[in-house]
Amino acid sequence: MLTKTDTGKMEPLATMRIQTSLNCDLYTQGSNGYHALDHIQLEIRSVEHGLHDAVLLAIPLGKSQFDLAVKQATVRQIKNHFTDLSHSRLVSYDPLFAAEFGRSFPETAFSALTQMRYQYNLAASSIHLSKDPRLIKWFKAEIKRIEILIDEYRQQCVNLGRIPDCVKQQ
Repeated sequence: MLTKTDTGKMEPLATMRIQTSLNCDLYTQGSNGYHALDHIQLEIRSVEHGLHDAVLLAIPLGKSQFDLAVKQATVRQIKNHFTDLSHSRLVSYDPLFAAEFGRSFPETAFSALTQMRYQYNLAASSIHLSKDPRLIKWFKAEIKRIEILIDEYRQQCVNLGRIPDCVKQQ
């Protein structure tokens, strides 16, 4: 059900990055997002009644991390149940961008963002099938942000003279 603000406009969705002790990575990595959403919603439902529809989408990113599309009014409650990593999402100290042995930071960030885009692309069909305009708008904005960063880190890799295999394959 879509909620409207006092002005009659649809309330936009917030983006959250969470880390959870749920061991869903094995079940959700490479999935279309439904399994991740089910796991997150089950966890929320088990601790607080009434928040079962607060998270509209959960995209698994690996390392027990998920990007969530969340109703803005429920962000605080969601933060109470998961480790909130939103402050470090898509910035240089993003935990997914942690340096890997033998790789430069731009290579590691590029690789993480490419994997993130893959996970988002897997979720694309379910988002469009939902026909929820807020979710579609949220998804387009997030994909655009990821694409801009991929281009930025791709260029940094080229400037370093180190072209990662995943860049060569694109």
